[in-house]
Amino acid sequence: MGAMKAHKLLGACGLVAGTSIGAAMLAQPITVGLGGFIPSLFTLGTIWILLIASAFYLLEVEMQFPRGSNLMTMAKDSLGPAGRFCLAIFYILLLYSLISAYLAGGASM
Repeated sequence: MGAMKAHKLLGACGLVAGTSIGAAMLAQPITVGLGGFIPSLFTLGTIWILLIASAFYLLEVEMQFPRGSNLMTMAKDSLGPAGRFCLAIFYILLLYSLISAYLAGGASM
């Protein structure tokens, strides 16, 4: 892999990780801290297990497609045009919820 590709890959990984982790770091301590340590530990552990399982399911689907495929391509080929449309709506809602979490977390500070 060339140096330019490595920088692009590292930047893309950082962007995804920062977006995914950033909103959670603002909202989770405030929200789950009110319930106590044991319920918070159970809740976060359960969420972690579900996230790992969904990542493995996504990886399994990803391995069935050629290199360079994205989520929209996979949804269209696997689920048809209706699945692609649903994925687009869910993805937009995910991005909207991330923006809302950032704004709500930043407003309390």
